[in-house]
This record gives sequence, structure tokens and C-alpha cells, in this order.
Amino acid sequence: MNAIKLNSNVLLSSIFPKLSRKQHPTYQNIVKELNGNNYTKAEHWCNEFLKTFPKSYSMRCILAYIYRCLNKYDKAHSYLDEAIKLKEKTPMAYFLRGELFFRQKEYEKAIDHLNRSLSYKAKIKNLYVISGN
Repeated sequence: MNAIKLNSNVLLSSIFPKLSRKQHPTYQNIVKELNGNNYTKAEHWCNEFLKTFPKSYSMRCILAYIYRCLNKYDKAHSYLDEAIKLKEKTPMAYFLRGELFFRQKEYEKAIDHLNRSLSYKAKIKNLYVISGN
């Protein structure tokens, strides 16, 4: 009878496929709730996701977007502060902050943050339209 030898040097991670963050079930729940405009449920799932991935820049941006949709601008700004501290030169947080300032009729700040987003090579549709370029 042939026996299969297990190599003890093989890592479990090489046997089991690693899920990307976007494939994570919690992330999928967030997307589902956002698509249904269920912002309170999406907020819940975002906080659950942060328990697993506490340094997630994108999740902080998503939470800021959720709070923007709920007109909770102070909370949105707070999450954007955290996101910018994590990745200072990544454009999404600056774009969202520019949008927030625009909604708050703080146009100079909005233009400043939208331009900063552009300077970090933002690839966001309508950014030039919003910033007036």
C-alpha cells in the first residue's frame, strides 16, 4: 500500500487559499448593505471588519462615506483623519474630505482637498468636474 508522506515544512497558508480582504465575508456584507442603501447595517459590518483588520485604510474611507450619507459629517471627518494618518499620500480620503467640505459649503477647503487628491494621482470619475477643471 502506498502511503502519502506529509512534509512538515509545508505551511498551512500554502495549502489553504488565502482570502483577500475583498473576498472576506464581512466585506461582502458591507458591499451588499451599501448597494441596498442600508447604511446603519453597513456601519455595523465595517466595525466588525475593523476588529479583524484594524489598520484598514479603505474601511475608514468607507465608514466616512457612510457617515457622509447619514449627514454625520463630524464622524466622517474623524474617520478620514484616521485614514490619512494611516496612508498620508493616498488620494481617496482627500477626495472624500473634499466632498464633505463641498456639502458643508466650505468651498475653499473643498477645492484644496480635491486638488490634493489629484496631486496623489486620484483615479476617480467626476473629480475634475467637481473640482472645476
